[in-house]
Amino acid sequence: MSDPDDFHARLITGDETWIYYHDPCTVSEAAEWRHEDSPNPKVLRLSHCPKSKSKLMLSIFWDSKGPLLLDYLRKNTTVTRTYYADLMTKLRESIKKNRRGMLKRIPTILHDNAPSHKSLITQEARKDCGIKQPQHPPYSPDLAPSDYYLFPIAK
Repeated sequence: MSDPDDFHARLITGDETWIYYHDPCTVSEAAEWRHEDSPNPKVLRLSHCPKSKSKLMLSIFWDSKGPLLLDYLRKNTTVTRTYYADLMTKLRESIKKNRRGMLKRIPTILHDNAPSHKSLITQEARKDCGIKQPQHPPYSPDLAPSDYYLFPIAK
């Protein structure tokens, strides 16, 4: 049976997660496979190399075709309502660029009930961008699709 509303083609999921990364700081950590005739890579040698393992907050929006927007939060900052409202504008631009015609069908965003997601500023920005949002029960368990289908694979 086909979806008369084309709901799945209009559904966008958004969520945040911590992403761990590692920047190699020794020659052995930066080793790579090369052809034997390839020139040696230039490696920055630091007298003091701090632990390079760190983490970033990733905000991701995706639909049935794949990722729409990836945004990394600057270090020592938090997800606020103004940051998330700005993400709605970035999301609209990403939809215009990567999913032509999707805005004509009024996309629907599915995200959890985090304070930054349900703030008045974010809701106004979302409406201004022409994106709908389904209502969430106020105290429902957080069953975001990202937690089950995206983040375990990405991590």
